[in-house]
Amino acid sequence: MDNNLKELVKLFIIITCALIFSLIIAKVTNRTFKWWITIGVFLGSYLGSRIFKKKSHKLK
Repeated sequence: MDNNLKELVKLFIIITCALIFSLIIAKVTNRTFKWWITIGVFLGSYLGSRIFKKKSHKLK
């Protein structure tokens, strides 16, 4: 159970970093903010889903 909590925190940090990174890029390049948020969220959810797939294999 403790490991699952660590993975959730890791996932939260990954998504937060992706959003901050996308915000910085959007400010620097003056591109549309929504487009970078989409990329950030997609990358965060992709990494998160991979982590959870590994977790579910270990639980079985």
